[in-house]
Formats: sequence, structure tokens, C-alpha cells
Amino acid sequence: MVPLTKRIELELKKWSVFNLYTLSKYGATPTYAKTIVKRWMKTRKIIRITKGLYTFHEDPMIIASHITYPSYLGLWSALRFHEITTQLPQKLFVLVSKYRKSIEFKSTEIRFVQTKFLWGYQKYNFRGFEISVSNIEKTIVDGLYLHLLPLEQIWSAAKRADVMVLESYALKTRQKSIIKRIGYLLQHACDYFSETLHQIPAKKTIFLDILRPSNGPIDPIWKLKINVRLEDDIY
Repeated sequence: MVPLTKRIELELKKWSVFNLYTLSKYGATPTYAKTIVKRWMKTRKIIRITKGLYTFHEDPMIIASHITYPSYLGLWSALRFHEITTQLPQKLFVLVSKYRKSIEFKSTEIRFVQTKFLWGYQKYNFRGFEISVSNIEKTIVDGLYLHLLPLEQIWSAAKRADVMVLESYALKTRQKSIIKRIGYLLQHACDYFSETLHQIPAKKTIFLDILRPSNGPIDPIWKLKINVRLEDDIY
């Protein structure tokens, strides 16, 4: 018969992360659970992620979206996961509903980014583990809302987006600046004109790229100041 400690170890290796309560699912008493974890920590068999949270795995992608719930990998991390960018970001971006300090795990910074739009993510298989990642359409929305992605990367993502999903996500935000930018992206990057988004009035002119200088023509359809030239753009 396999000893209890070994059986627990084999089971926990199937988990992305675990805590002391997880050990109790496999027959460990609270006292025994603490003893096992201390022993594993001493022999460096496991890694402490944060207080009370541990893992057997060294890949930060496996654990990042399991540190807090609900959460998901997004922004640069999602672009890389969906193979939209070839850049290798030095951080993992995890979107969360409440502020949380960044942590370092195996020389990788896991940056928690607060958002009120905690939707538009899915479960994916990564090296045999389930992780949560924003889909392409939500990655676009997050990039426009949080201003943490270059517009060139958002443009590339838009070319692979499902236009109907992206249109519905724009409406779901109820933010005119996002709606108008997505309307423009749908028309020029996806060759799809959204009458629904166009009908939503904008009282003031919005910059296509809020991070760029304000020079550029006004798009009369979307009331956007086109202050950056993008691939295949008409300007």
C-alpha cells in the first residue's frame, strides 16, 4: 500500500495550487497537513506562492489564474497565449475585481490588474492544467479600457476577432469611448460596419489612441481623432 503522504503528494500534483484545506480532502488531519507542508517546504519539494498557498509546479502560467478567484490571464499574457504577438512579456497579467499587490514567482512578476469588467474569459488546457484566459474579443476590450496594450497589438487582435462577439462586448461596457473605438476597429480592421455601434451618440471627439499625441484627422463616422496610423488604415 502506498503511504498516506505519498498518496497525498500524487493527488496534489494534479492541482495547480493547494492549501492546507486541500490536504484534508485526501485524509490529512489539520495537524498532519501542517507537518507535511513544513516537510515539503524544507526539502523544496513545493513552492510557497503566497501565505497559505502552495504548488508543486514551477511554471507561473499554471498557477497565475488560480491565486485568487475570480481572475483570468489577460492583456499581454492573453495576446501571447492566443499567439497574436511574438513578444515575450516579462510579466504575467492577471485581471481581478479587487486590488492586489503584484507577487514574484520563480523570477516572473505576476501583476494583478483591477477591472470592473470581469467577464469574457474561458477555461483552456495548458500543459495538462486548466487555466483561465480572456478570449480575443475581451482582450481587445481590456486593452482599450485599461490602456495597457499598444493600439497596434489591439489592431492585430481585431483581425482575428469574432465581429459579432466584439460588437456585443462593446455594448456591454456601456462606455462610449470603447464603443466608438471598437466601431472603428470593426470597420477598418475587420471590414464590418456596425450600425448598432454607430447609432450610439458621442458628445465629444475621442482620440483613437489615448496614449499618442493629439495630431490627426477626424473620422466623421465615428467622431474619432485618428492620431495614429495603423496597418491597412485608410488614413
